[in-house]
Amino acid sequence: NLWFRAIVHDWSKFLPSEFIPYARYFYGEWPIANNFYGEARNYILNGIYQEKVEQDFDIAWLLHQHRNSHHWQHWVLREDSGGTKVLQMPYPVCMEMVSDWIGAGRAINRTTPDPADPCKETRNWYIANKEKMLLHPETRKQVEIELCIYKDKESDHA
Repeated sequence: NLWFRAIVHDWSKFLPSEFIPYARYFYGEWPIANNFYGEARNYILNGIYQEKVEQDFDIAWLLHQHRNSHHWQHWVLREDSGGTKVLQMPYPVCMEMVSDWIGAGRAINRTTPDPADPCKETRNWYIANKEKMLLHPETRKQVEIELCIYKDKESDHA
């Protein structure tokens, strides 16, 4: 199962409904603006207005989250009542999410891991952003174990 997940990781980015909006948003040619990661990027114009490109990207990103279970947003259920229910991620999916964060951080920041603490960069990113994430308590615990953050409350008193 993990072998299969590694092969199909983010497969949906190759679908036209994601690929084209991503390409226009990240690699187009209109005036510079900040992208999702705060970096300056050029955007495509070709008769397409910036707002349309951004709207198309938002739709593509939403589709991507719903097609790929390793995104925490995939596990947030908006109920008809208006409420929100956060579901527990299966362990392999949670580990894929953490691995994705590690890989994305290295790609975005063009860094190599510190051999003494390979998760340091991802751990710092997670700590800075965890309040924005809706994670089931058990999922959060697994994430924090993997990133060497979690401390058992029982062992703190021993």
